Amino acid sequence: MTLTEDPLPGLDAVVRGIMRDWHVPGLALAVVSNGQVLTARGYGHADVGRKLPVTPETAFAIGSCTKAFTTTALAMLVERGKLAWDRPVRDYLPEFRLFDEVAGARVTPRDLACHRTGVPRHDPVWYLADVSREELVRRLAHLPNSIDLRARYQYNNLMYITAGVLVEAVSGMRWETFVRRYLLEPLGMTRTSFSPARALALGNLARPHLLRKGRIEPIPFMAEGEDALSAAGWIHASVLDMTHWLRFQLAGGEAGGAGRLISQQALGETHTPQVVASEPFPMFTHFPEVGVPLYGLGWRIQTYRGHLAISHGGAIDGYCAQTSFLPRDGVGAVILTNLDDHSAAQIVLYAIYDRLLGLDAIDWNARIRQRTAALRELADAEAAQARTSRSAAGGPAVALEAFAGRYHHPGYGGLEVRADASGLTVKHNRLAYTATRLGALSVELTHPLVSEPRFARFLLDSSGNVDGVAIPFEPSVPEIVFARRRC
Repeated sequence: MTLTEDPLPGLDAVVRGIMRDWHVPGLALAVVSNGQVLTARGYGHADVGRKLPVTPETAFAIGSCTKAFTTTALAMLVERGKLAWDRPVRDYLPEFRLFDEVAGARVTPRDLACHRTGVPRHDPVWYLADVSREELVRRLAHLPNSIDLRARYQYNNLMYITAGVLVEAVSGMRWETFVRRYLLEPLGMTRTSFSPARALALGNLARPHLLRKGRIEPIPFMAEGEDALSAAGWIHASVLDMTHWLRFQLAGGEAGGAGRLISQQALGETHTPQVVASEPFPMFTHFPEVGVPLYGLGWRIQTYRGHLAISHGGAIDGYCAQTSFLPRDGVGAVILTNLDDHSAAQIVLYAIYDRLLGLDAIDWNARIRQRTAALRELADAEAAQARTSRSAAGGPAVALEAFAGRYHHPGYGGLEVRADASGLTVKHNRLAYTATRLGALSVELTHPLVSEPRFARFLLDSSGNVDGVAIPFEPSVPEIVFARRRC
């Protein structure tokens, strides 16, 4: 191949078409092969309003691609004899408790890392919450489990927040400090940071965007208080920095001039399947070319057209990421976007792999668009059914003003309902939902940052006074009931 020859011919046109179809404002990608950076490219805009271009140095939030940094940190501590994958978490964090007390006593770091604690997502607990990571761990005792410990995989960000606190308890330093000292610095990841403020200070940070009624709109950077998310999804990086991470994974723990950071065996444990992972991306597990998804420790493991693939996606307000490598083929890719929809990044990844592996191209864009439309239709039908049933529900006539007040749940924290001339607003954490009345006691909750509508049902005491509100924040368990505060 000559210096001017494109190592991935035709990819640019494919990427631009995918960005157009999925309304992606900006995208960066990088590909590694045989220990070298094969290509790194930027497309579109880092900031639509200011028309700033995306470059390979542009930083994005990588969301849950952060999780593999956390499990690598845990693996380092295991290798040093400070932690064991299969000892109870409570041996290291005596305050650790779950709603299921028996499970809480038995949960191990391995269980946290492969999403098999029996506790479902409960994401509204941490999302836009002004609480510390330690407080989030304390709240686990009040969050109902949906299945037994180790019954099956259930993705859970709160358990990765707990894993970060575990790193801190065992190492004696903040999770951020440990990851920077033992991973980022020796790998030369100089444009990788742990908050929007730091990423902004480094310069060239892509602005997050949402697709709202067919239009791309910029949204604010997540607030600094969100650093409680930390070990679950708070790293910001450029694709060039992430090539160091991919090469480190492909090299089995070698970091170039910095030498070996972790043994191949210890790092390989994070790449080893632990549990079948049936969700959270049904649009990508519907095709024969994509194998049964398994989950390791911070990595998703499956085959792509017969090739072993180790990957993880990430999405956080206004951003999406995909990090992936084929260990037996010695190649990998990272795709970062400033729109939080997994589809475009995943489709670009498959387009890259088809070219790297010399396979006949599959029109993944058409396939995923069709599959996504079907899933969207199903979700809309479910929301319509919920809307209809709640509208038809009877109950006494209650003035909107009677709903106003402060409510509390020990796991989900406070909730405030406000009533004014424009109607009801329901505020949970920093998220203020618009509430539309459906029935006598039911409202529909919507917010631009929340993809699906939520529904709330106000509760009355024996005297007919509003004394609580029930919201199915976590669909796999009974409604979360917030009790009214009378102070």
